[in-house]
Amino acid sequence: MIIQFHVISWMLKGLDVKRSSFPEYFKEVMKTVLWDIMKNVDKSDVDEKILNYKSKMASEPLIRIAKNSAVKELSKYDITNTIGKFKPATPAHVKSAISYNKLLSHFGLGSKFEPIKNGDKIKWLYIKQNPFGIESIAITGYNDPPQILQFIEQYIDYDKIWDAEMQGKLEDFYQALNWEFPNENLKIASKFFGF
Repeated sequence: MIIQFHVISWMLKGLDVKRSSFPEYFKEVMKTVLWDIMKNVDKSDVDEKILNYKSKMASEPLIRIAKNSAVKELSKYDITNTIGKFKPATPAHVKSAISYNKLLSHFGLGSKFEPIKNGDKIKWLYIKQNPFGIESIAITGYNDPPQILQFIEQYIDYDKIWDAEMQGKLEDFYQALNWEFPNENLKIASKFFGF
């Protein structure tokens, strides 16, 4: 128990799960996993919880899995009227906000909904390949247009979000504990073949 506590303390030095940009849902995952490790919960139980958290992520409200950020310099990076086109080296959260604003215009919603402005706080998510070529999109977390929310629901990339927010952090914990990381496909195969 003392050794595990020291391992976790060492791992936490570079990991701040309380930072404001870290999504609420993933704070919950990290808190649960770390607490279980500190309590010496069996590895198979920790594995099961991680896989369950990953699978139930799709049922969570978007604002709980979205990354938080403030945006600035939107006009610096917005170079065209084309959706999905940006200046090179545009930060992901800025691309997300610009994409939101361009979709407002595309759907003819500019007079009904306020665009995201410099200094606004946003929540943003990765999305899969889509007709606009958008890689990520922002929401305000309040009063978002149904058309944009439906677009996100259709194209949200849960795997990329999980990988960006959780996968590396959890793998680091498992590596520090000399544990093998849980494998969803192996779990499915073992149930199917009964081994």
